[in-house]
Amino acid sequence: MLHPSRSLPPTCSVDASEHLKVLVELTDCKEKYYRLGADLRQLKLRALETAAKTSHKSSMGEDNQQQQQQQDLEDALGRHETLRHEFAQFRRDSERRERLAQARMDALVQDLEVRTVHTHPPIQPTSNDIPTNVHKID
Repeated sequence: MLHPSRSLPPTCSVDASEHLKVLVELTDCKEKYYRLGADLRQLKLRALETAAKTSHKSSMGEDNQQQQQQQDLEDALGRHETLRHEFAQFRRDSERRERLAQARMDALVQDLEVRTVHTHPPIQPTSNDIPTNVHKID
């Protein structure tokens, strides 16, 4: 244990690097989240376009193309469903990582507060600091 007059080495650089690491991880997760959302929107648009083409071609009586378009639509819907599940899983994972990151930051802050209290205890006045008889000098 260190002598009370000596303080513990500063932990700010470790805490700051840990905080930065968590922020970078959080930024990466948010970036992936937005990219997955954009991919999902594109897939929905393609599915709608395919459905529109299917209805247009069916009115023209092209059975083979209609069947192919129907198959493409079913494939697109399957991909959409898969992406939706992946997106939901990513969102759950992202929320879990965010909770863990927040818990780590809270623990670091608490650790820093505890270390600050232990390294800088409050100063108690001594009897030498308090004058006992003060006389006014003119």
